[in-house]
Amino acid sequence: MKRATSIVALALAALISVYALFLRPKENSIPSPSPELLAAARPLDTYDFDLVLHPDSNQLGVTMHACFQNRWSETLPDIVLRTWAGAYASPETSPAASDELYNRCYPNGFSEGGFVLHDVTINEQRVTPTFDDAAHTVLRLPVTNFEPGQWCEVSLRMVLTVPDCLHRFGRSQGVWLLGNCLPILSVYEQGAWRTDAYAAIGDPFVSAVANYNLTLSLPERYTPFTSGIFEHANGLYTTTLHAVREAALLVYEQSVTASIQADGTRIVCIGRNKQQAHKPLQIAKEVLKYYNQTYGAYPYPVLMVAAVPFAFAGMEYPGMIWVGENLYGQGLDDALELTVAHEIAHQWFYALVGADQFRHPWQDEALCEHAMLHYVRARHGAGAYDALARLRIAAPMQENIREGITPGSPIDSFHDLEEYTTVVYGRGAAMLQALDVHTNGRVDDFLKEYVRRHAFALASRQDFEITLADVLKEDMRELLIDYLDTSM
Repeated sequence: MKRATSIVALALAALISVYALFLRPKENSIPSPSPELLAAARPLDTYDFDLVLHPDSNQLGVTMHACFQNRWSETLPDIVLRTWAGAYASPETSPAASDELYNRCYPNGFSEGGFVLHDVTINEQRVTPTFDDAAHTVLRLPVTNFEPGQWCEVSLRMVLTVPDCLHRFGRSQGVWLLGNCLPILSVYEQGAWRTDAYAAIGDPFVSAVANYNLTLSLPERYTPFTSGIFEHANGLYTTTLHAVREAALLVYEQSVTASIQADGTRIVCIGRNKQQAHKPLQIAKEVLKYYNQTYGAYPYPVLMVAAVPFAFAGMEYPGMIWVGENLYGQGLDDALELTVAHEIAHQWFYALVGADQFRHPWQDEALCEHAMLHYVRARHGAGAYDALARLRIAAPMQENIREGITPGSPIDSFHDLEEYTTVVYGRGAAMLQALDVHTNGRVDDFLKEYVRRHAFALASRQDFEITLADVLKEDMRELLIDYLDTSM
């Protein structure tokens, strides 16, 4: 009986091991969207994009079918789409062609981008659109009796010309960067559509969350990436993105990927070589786990970390961050880690909790600097935090800044990137540091509640202040005014 029992026990253990093997999440498995994400997605506007990449002619064919709801209390006479790619048509309007950025973004000289628009319809009726601006970034469509609560269908075709440019929208070295180039609905507030210019400094975008269905056709030698995982069948790549503020894409002529699981999220790192694909993996995993614990669960099933030929250190999109290839060299490990940590923080402060990035850029950039600094303290200790805080906070507080320029200034107030970074990132983070000192380290408790209350919404400064007062049981507006609105 004892020997029989042992045999049964061994057999049972083996069976359990087999089941565990199949039940254990695989490194390459694709997590399903969470119930919370699907719930957020159900009432949202929806975009269906059919995209065709023509590398030989540097063009992207775009067919859009979108369903928009009038979510406001008044009948709308028009609909405004933001068509940011239009700005790249000329040096006078391109955000990459400013005096400060021109040589960095156009190393081979100016390259024309932009788009040609075709066949715009609303509810299957052809309409005549107009542009509000010379840069063709504000596309206004007339609509008849678009009443509160009603839905309308908007369809259009356009052909994008992708410039040779190291910017959000451009191509270089066999990599196509397709960020902020697909048309999206503008934000409607206080009886008007937002029509802010495409500024050369900062991220001048304000967008609501929506659902995106993407279908992409491209030559066999190319591989696309976006904020989700593409399925590939019958020559087409397809994916659905739930509750994202915009859909960005990357296309590589040659790519290497590596992936890892962290807290139920698949992290995929992309690059043009093995080093670029593998180097950020563990960094991204540790950063994601820390932010999950500190600010609440990452909302998307996949996080993409892509090395790209880029004129900047990094750029964020929902479920995806871009990191400049120049940060992957020897001796740049610290810069790479800090950039990855800052950009991943944007998944909470921008992607999950949106803000007015044009008028109040501190409301995401300063919060991400704070998050990055606290990650460094948790990961590397108080000494590393203190050294970095001296560089990223104390030093900016000592800089001479023009009178009237504060962290609360809109992005079109700043003369150059150095001024913008010093004030919005550094002095903005100083405000959060001061709050943390004043409250004995309770700022992250506040930020976690801020995320919980305003997930998938656009949070105003007032929302920030109210949540802060509720959590801390103290009115902190005076301190905010001192740091955000007062010249130093």
